[in-house]
Amino acid sequence: MPREISYFLKFHSKKNVLTVLVDGEPGDVIPDILRTDTVTRTAPDGTSYEEDVIYEPLSCDFRVGLKEARRTEIPRLAAALLGCGYDELVMRERQYKRRRNLAIGIPAACMLTVAISYLIWSRQEISKNYLRAEENYRLAQENYQLAEENYQKAEENYQLAQENYREAQTNLDRALANQSEYLSSESGKLLNKGDRVRAILLALEALPGEENDRPLTAKAQDAMARALHAYCAPGTLDRNHAVSTVAEFGMDGSIMDYKGTNDGRYVIIRDSYGNVGVWDVAELTRVMMLDSEEIYDVLMLSDTRIVTLGESGVAAWDLSSGQEIWRCGDENARWNQSALCVSGKEDTVWAVEALRVDNTDFSTSYAMRAVSLDASTGSRLSETVLAEDSKDIISADRAVCSENGRWAAAAVCFGYRGKDNPMRVFLFDAQTASCTEASLNRDYWRIDTMRFIPGTGNTGEPEQTGTQETVQLAVMAYPSETYGLGGQNSLLDLYTEVQPMEIAVSCYDTGGDPLWENSYETPQVPKLPVGKAMLFSEETQSLVSLYANRAAVLRASDGVITDQVETTNP
Repeated sequence: MPREISYFLKFHSKKNVLTVLVDGEPGDVIPDILRTDTVTRTAPDGTSYEEDVIYEPLSCDFRVGLKEARRTEIPRLAAALLGCGYDELVMRERQYKRRRNLAIGIPAACMLTVAISYLIWSRQEISKNYLRAEENYRLAQENYQLAEENYQKAEENYQLAQENYREAQTNLDRALANQSEYLSSESGKLLNKGDRVRAILLALEALPGEENDRPLTAKAQDAMARALHAYCAPGTLDRNHAVSTVAEFGMDGSIMDYKGTNDGRYVIIRDSYGNVGVWDVAELTRVMMLDSEEIYDVLMLSDTRIVTLGESGVAAWDLSSGQEIWRCGDENARWNQSALCVSGKEDTVWAVEALRVDNTDFSTSYAMRAVSLDASTGSRLSETVLAEDSKDIISADRAVCSENGRWAAAAVCFGYRGKDNPMRVFLFDAQTASCTEASLNRDYWRIDTMRFIPGTGNTGEPEQTGTQETVQLAVMAYPSETYGLGGQNSLLDLYTEVQPMEIAVSCYDTGGDPLWENSYETPQVPKLPVGKAMLFSEETQSLVSLYANRAAVLRASDGVITDQVETTNP
C-alpha cells in the first residue's frame, strides 16, 4: 500500500488522497506517509526552506454506523471529489430533500385534506341519514300504531255491523215468526170451525217456502200437523185423540239442538244464532239465557251444570245460580265451529277446538286442537295439536268420548264442506297426547253419529275393561246426483223432499285402521230427518243404527246386519 501511495503522490497532492476509517484509531491505521507533509517556508532573511509538518488527511469515519455515515461522511467524500465545500454540498442536499418532501408532502397533504373532508362529509351524511332513519322509524311506528287503531276501529265497526245485521235479522225473523204464529192461530180457528182446507192453506203459508224465507216455527208445524191430522191415531180423524202441546220453549233463531237432564227437570235449547236457553220444565220458566257470544256446542252434565263451547272458549255454568264456574280460553284466538263431548263418568270433558287467529300482519290463519279438561275445575289434562297456521278454514262437526275419558274422536272438515272437501275422522289419546286419522274407505259429506264401544280384539269376544277400544262410526253418504244441500233447496225442502238414502256403518280401532264396513238403504226419506242415532247393546254385542224410520242391527264384531226394522206409525 505505501508504494502505491508514494507513486500517486509523485503526480498529485496529498489533498487528493481521501481515506475512509472503518476500524481502529486514525493514528494506528492511517499510513505514516499520509500523516506528514513537506511545506516550503520563507526565513526572516528571505531564504526559502522546506519543513515536514503533521498532516491530517481528509478522512471519512464509517465507524459511526452506516446510517450516520451516509448522512455526514459520504457527503464529505463527495465534496472533496466534486471540488466544492462540504457545507455547500450539505446545504444542496437539504434543499433537495426539502423540495422532494414538498413535492411528496403537498399532494399527500392535499389528498389527506380531501380524505378528511370526505370522512367529515360522510359522517355528516351518515348522521343525517341516521336522523332521517330515526324519523322514518318514528313515523313508521306512528303509522303502525295508527294502522292498528284503524284496524281495531274497523274490527269494532265490523263487529258492530255484524251485531246490527244480526239484530236486524233477529227482528226480521221475529216479525216473520210472529206472522207465522198469527197465521197458525188463524189456521187453528178455521180448523175448529170445520174449514179444514183453508186451515191447511193458512198453515202452509205460515211455513217457509220458495217465495218466503220465514223461520220454521213449532206453532206453524203444529198447525200443519193438526190440519192434516198427522198425529191422530190410525183409523180415526178425531182431533181429541191427537198429540197435544203441553209447553213451548221458543228461541230467536231456528232450533239447532236440544238436550234434557236425566231427571227431566231442565231442557237446554241452542238456536241457529248460537244462543243457548235453559228452561225449568216443571215451572215452565227460563232460568238462563247465554247470548253474549255464539255458542257452537253445549253439554248437560248429570248435576246442575252445563258446559258450553263458544267464540271465547270452553266454560262451565251452574244452573241453580246462573253463574260461571270456570272458563278455559285463549286471548289471541277466536273459536269457530267446534265440538264437545264428555266421558261416561263425567269427570273429563273433551273440546275439539277450531280456532281462528288474527295475525299481526292483518292476515287470518286457522288451527285445530283437541283438549281434555277436568270437568270440575276446567284445568287442562292434555292437549293435542291437529293443525297450525292453516290458510283453510277448519271446522269440527261433532265429537265423542270413551267411557274412561282417555279417547276422543271428532269429525273434521278442512275447507268449506263439499265434494272436494269430504269429512275426516281423527282419534285423540289423552295419555300420549297423540292424534291418528282414521282410514275411511269412502268420501263422506256428513257424519251423523259416532260412538265408542268396548274392543273385541281378534277373537270377537269383548276385551276386559281398560283395554283397547274401537270407535263405531255411522256415516250418511249422499249420492252425487241428489247432492242438493246448500243449493237451491229451501229449509222446508230439506225436511219434506224425500229420496232413497244409503247409510254406511264402519268400525275402526284406535290406530285408525278399519275393522269392518257395511251399509243399508232406506226407502224414500227426507234429506234431513229428525230421527237418527246409534245405540250399543252390551248384552248382545250389537249396534243399532237408526235413520228416519229405518233401523238396522249390526254385530259389533264383524258388522254383519242381523235385522232391519221399519216403523210405519208416528
